[in-house]
Amino acid sequence: ILLAGGSAYGLDAAAGVMRWMEERGRGFAVGPGVVPIVPAAVVFDLAPLGRFDARPTPAMAYDACDAASPRVDRQG
Repeated sequence: ILLAGGSAYGLDAAAGVMRWMEERGRGFAVGPGVVPIVPAAVVFDLAPLGRFDARPTPAMAYDACDAASPRVDRQG
């Protein structure tokens, strides 16, 4: 599940998660490949204090997948 900010601009982050999943063969098996289905929710956080130039990118999402861990070792 992808959770992002950036309003509609945050939808772009799903492409990074899809690429990460596809490279690892994760997703819905279809014939010789997989379809990397990514459920996503994006928060409208641009107004009144959001920045229109602070947008999640596919590269950010890809890196987040690499850094993800099943361990919960941080709180805050």
